[in-house]
Amino acid sequence: MKLLTLWIFLACGAVLTASAAGPAPVTADLAGTGDKQTYSLEVKPAGKDEPFTGGTLRAGSQTITLGEDFNGFSAKLEAYRVADDKGRVLVASARGESDYEIWFIFAIVNGKLTRMATLQGQGEISIPGNGTLILKTWMGFWNKTEKYVFGKDLTPALWPQEFYAVDAGGTVEKTFPVYQKRDGAKVIGNTKVGSKIKVLLWDPASQKPGDDSSMQNEWFLIVTETGFTGWARGKDLNGENVSLPWAG
Repeated sequence: MKLLTLWIFLACGAVLTASAAGPAPVTADLAGTGDKQTYSLEVKPAGKDEPFTGGTLRAGSQTITLGEDFNGFSAKLEAYRVADDKGRVLVASARGESDYEIWFIFAIVNGKLTRMATLQGQGEISIPGNGTLILKTWMGFWNKTEKYVFGKDLTPALWPQEFYAVDAGGTVEKTFPVYQKRDGAKVIGNTKVGSKIKVLLWDPASQKPGDDSSMQNEWFLIVTETGFTGWARGKDLNGENVSLPWAG
C-alpha cells in the first residue's frame, strides 16, 4: 500500500494556489543511483487573485532560483520516468491567465539538479515514459501537438513536422479563395457562403514573426464540402470569414 501511495504521488505531483508557500515536496530517484532525494518548490507570496512571480527550487543543499518567468496563479512539481534506460526528470510548472503555462524541466547532471529546457504555451505536456515528451498547445482554433525526444543527457529536442494536423471544421461566413499551391498564384475555387469546410493541415514554414495572432502569411490545407482540397491563407480563416472554434 505504501508503494502504491508513493507511485500515485510521483505520477500526479502536487498543486498549489498563489496564496500558498508551495506544493508538497516530491521524493524521487532522479539520478538512478537508488538513492531518493526530496525536492521542494517555493513561490513568492502573492495577494488574493493575484499571480505570484518567481520561485525557488530546493534539492538538499542546492538552491535554484527560477526567476520572473516562473509566474502564475498555480504551480506544480512533478517527477516523471523518461524511459527505462534514461532515468527521470523533475518538472516545475506555473499556470497563469487563460491556462498559459510554463514548464521548467530539470535533470541530474554531474550530481547537480540542472535545468535542461523551458517550454511554454497554452496547453499541457505529457511524458509517457517512452523517451518522448508531448506538448499540446492551443493555436486559436486548433491544438498543435509537438514531439520532443530526450537525448542521453535528458535534454528534450524538438522533432519538427513538415505539416501539423489541425482537424477543425467550420461554416463559411464570407467567401474567400482556395489556392492550388502555397504561393497564391492559382485560384482553384472560391468557398460558398453557408458551406462547410474542414481545416486539415498547417504549414509551419509559412509562419512569419508577428503571425501568432494575425496568421497573415500562414497557409492551411482545407477541404470543402464539395470534396476538393486546396490551400487557404490564414488571414482568410479569421472569425469574419469562417465560424471556426475560436477560443473566447
